[in-house]
Amino acid sequence: MNRLSLISLFGTSFTLLVWLMVLPVSSLAQYGGNIQFDTGEHYLFPEEAPTYFLLGNDILMRKCPSKECTALASLKIGTPIRVIEKSEEPLTLKGVSVHWYKIKTSAGVGWIWGGWIAQGAIGSSQDPSVKFLAGYDRIEDRNHYYQIRVIKNGVEIDKIVIKSPTGNDYFQHFGSLGKKAMPNLHDILTVHVPGKASCGHWSGEVLIAWNGEKLVEMGTNGGIGDAEFSSSEYHIWPGDIDGVPGLVIRVSADTDQEEFEEDGEIRYRAFRKIRRSYLRWDGTKLAKTSKPAEVETYQLGEN
Repeated sequence: MNRLSLISLFGTSFTLLVWLMVLPVSSLAQYGGNIQFDTGEHYLFPEEAPTYFLLGNDILMRKCPSKECTALASLKIGTPIRVIEKSEEPLTLKGVSVHWYKIKTSAGVGWIWGGWIAQGAIGSSQDPSVKFLAGYDRIEDRNHYYQIRVIKNGVEIDKIVIKSPTGNDYFQHFGSLGKKAMPNLHDILTVHVPGKASCGHWSGEVLIAWNGEKLVEMGTNGGIGDAEFSSSEYHIWPGDIDGVPGLVIRVSADTDQEEFEEDGEIRYRAFRKIRRSYLRWDGTKLAKTSKPAEVETYQLGEN
């Protein structure tokens, strides 16, 4: 079986599937339509249920699950909490539907709206006093927006709001690639967008740089596959095994198929094009360098 036959068997979206299989996944999986948090009821030892963290400042903890209920305490961003119960019905604010949750904190027990609970929380790879908190910001005109906030020693120092690259596909995982030996950069954060479970939909991750002072959106890793066509893009960082010091290699790969006639029969020929572009982080963006891009095109086979 030649390579074209293999692609015909699995579809050219096979390339995308392989890429997704190696996509780094971390943090908490949540969905924009109805975000859920674990109350610990399924744990043999409820005390070992996950610890969550508050996503906003001056969050009012209330006596019951309603904005009309008495406020018991005002909680600051990054406050660790344990979720012990959720309301029967969710509340939708800014297009995001989330239950109220009964929580336990050092300030006591009460209720907060779940949209103020971070869906993902991780620490900086370079500075243990810096933490990153992530969650939905809003869903507006079917476009999904995600927020990442940075706190240092319990004080918020920066925030960024990013839009789903495909508009109406939800965010799922929040993670970090670490520094990757990048100059003038502390952390590379990732927000995974799984896309729809069908051909023709982009899936991948948004890349956000933390330079120690500011969050900056820096690009995407991802791809799309549809019948005979597939396209993907990823980055090779200086700290990777095949990385180049001081440079970021952006690799784009496209597979397509053309139809031709031979001896009165319609046949197909598949091609693959790989392009490697060399970029440099200038502190605010991935900028082009004088090093020319490398392009390789080869035929996969015929049938």
